[in-house]
Amino acid sequence: HQALRREIIANGGLVISEYEPGTPALKMRFLHRNRLLAWMSRTVNLIEAPARSGALSTAHHARRLDREV
Repeated sequence: HQALRREIIANGGLVISEYEPGTPALKMRFLHRNRLLAWMSRTVNLIEAPARSGALSTAHHARRLDREV
């Protein structure tokens, strides 16, 4: 998604990642992304999610970071 990254930055946006550009998007890394989302958020709103979902992972990280869930 290098073209998308360049477009975001060119339009004044910000791209945050723990990985170098070009690092493969492996399923396990989505959990790391959820931690970053929780870290950047003041509040996490979760309406409904399956038992094994990324949304619950984000909520878990938010609670550990003392964010409102």
